[in-house]
Amino acid sequence: MITYTNSKLPQLFKHNNDSRSGNAQPVLSVVQHDSLPYIVLADRKARHNLLEEGYLLELSEKLVYDDAGYFVTNDSGNWQPRYNLYEDDNEYCLIVELAGFSKGELEVKMTEKSITITGTRSDLNNRMNYPIIRQSDILIGSSTLTIPFEVDTVHNKITSDRMDDFIKIVVPKKNLVVISVDL
Repeated sequence: MITYTNSKLPQLFKHNNDSRSGNAQPVLSVVQHDSLPYIVLADRKARHNLLEEGYLLELSEKLVYDDAGYFVTNDSGNWQPRYNLYEDDNEYCLIVELAGFSKGELEVKMTEKSITITGTRSDLNNRMNYPIIRQSDILIGSSTLTIPFEVDTVHNKITSDRMDDFIKIVVPKKNLVVISVDL
């Protein structure tokens, strides 16, 4: 439960850990107090008087509540786009669902054994500025997709094409040359 809570705290509160400003906040994580029956912020673990030297935590502006009243952030963290991978004897064909990304917002890194696609989809509400979010199922934030290949590829000869909200990437396989040797 503490691990889950620690994963949500940075989303729940605005966080300023800039030591140059003079009022830096501690890292937001909770632990069991050393001697008292409380769960406390990690920097207060050994304090006997928990009321001294407090600091103000400010709720994040980007909170969304579900139907049960629990908060969820509309920033999905690092998510992975959906994809299909096809192949024949000569090439791999990768179709990736990437709605909401403009040209130039994605980065593709290739090796002979894998392809990695990264990007960040911004919050759609920033463009529309509606004060109430009734439902937020479209993933936003950083995305990373890494696909390993079983066969070495010719990574400098890939082609790509945009098809509606899909990206099609064709990656040629390295040809294995079979030669006969008289022994």
